[in-house]
Amino acid sequence: MTEKETLNIIASIVASYPSYEKLNDAAISGMVKVWQRMFKDDDAKLVGLAVAQHIATSKWPPSVSEIRENLVFMQRPDIIPPDEAWGLVREVMGLNGVFSVAPSETLPPLIRQVISKIGWHNLLEMRRGRNGGYKEGEDKRTFMEFYKPAYERERNNALLPPDVAASLAQVYERNGVEIAGYLDNINKAHTEQAEFYRKLITPCYGDELGSAPTHQALTDGCTIDRIQQEAGHTSK
Repeated sequence: MTEKETLNIIASIVASYPSYEKLNDAAISGMVKVWQRMFKDDDAKLVGLAVAQHIATSKWPPSVSEIRENLVFMQRPDIIPPDEAWGLVREVMGLNGVFSVAPSETLPPLIRQVISKIGWHNLLEMRRGRNGGYKEGEDKRTFMEFYKPAYERERNNALLPPDVAASLAQVYERNGVEIAGYLDNINKAHTEQAEFYRKLITPCYGDELGSAPTHQALTDGCTIDRIQQEAGHTSK
């Protein structure tokens, strides 16, 4: 969407809501800049349609997020709310009962991804309820547990303008690398500590660390005091 197209859309919003007529030129100019940034990669006709939908159904001026929600609804019909998604899954499950095969193209990609994580046949067994060793409604509860966070993630990603999504992805990747580095260092420290104590105790206990020290080990002075001294602790 060009700056001129953005200006035309802002003009239609201002004309539709009397409260906006009080805005000065600086405020209008600021709105144009924000909307241009948020919708520059979107089709102006679709944005105009989303704005028209809002104007026709709401007494209050639209926010950027409300228009992006309308765009997602128009452009991403595959992102289906949880209750509707479960309704589709239940219909497919009922086609052939326990003999139904995992859906391929019959369900949207996000639903198929969730089903793949749960396991189609696991879901069918849960549907049998007590006959399958599960509580009644376990199939829906499990599906919702997996689907709801996946739906929110997909929907939130779809709401973002492409350039904002790309910038956030870089930040998340950098943070993920840093966190992974911290975890690696912690695991390395734990491993080194465990190896140190294993080498320290093995002469006393051998490989059977859960057993008592041998008579010979005690004769050689392998005592708790000695272990603590070797570990760097001062024996009292």
